[in-house]
Amino acid sequence: MKVTVRYFAQLKDKFGKEADILEFKQPPHVFDIFRQLFPDGSERTKMQSFLRVAVNEEYAPLEARLNEGDEVAFIPPVAGG
Repeated sequence: MKVTVRYFAQLKDKFGKEADILEFKQPPHVFDIFRQLFPDGSERTKMQSFLRVAVNEEYAPLEARLNEGDEVAFIPPVAGG
């Protein structure tokens, strides 16, 4: 199954792209993608403390199960002036 992952702000810079299409044999949870993007445990813990996640344009928890064709967005905090 395929899931689209979208990146914004500093994550877009970190990964050098706006999106990825990831493939899974079994329906993943959002946390499975999170773990794949941030394999280092300390970085993952840091990112988990401030990133928001949306699935199909609605905020979702890391425990959310994904379906074929879902779109996951990892949204860092935005500062403005």
